Amino acid sequence: MTRMTEKVFSEEGAFRSALEYWHTKVCREAEIEDFRVHDFRHTCITNWVNNGANIFVVQTASGHKTLAMLKRYYSVSDEQLQSMV
Repeated sequence: MTRMTEKVFSEEGAFRSALEYWHTKVCREAEIEDFRVHDFRHTCITNWVNNGANIFVVQTASGHKTLAMLKRYYSVSDEQLQSMV
């Protein structure tokens, strides 16, 4: 089995700097406030789970060592809660 060892975004480096530059620029031009590059991680994880991905696969793919940490990135919608009752 092959495991992913490379991060998509490193802590430092030209790619991350360029990504943050363009993200800031686009948000400023669109007058979007309080939206960080890291918010894409929350969206991705929520979309994976909502589209039926196995939670343990999501945990591994996102690099979270515990389900408790993964839970911080998953957002349950009001519609999901309402469908339970």
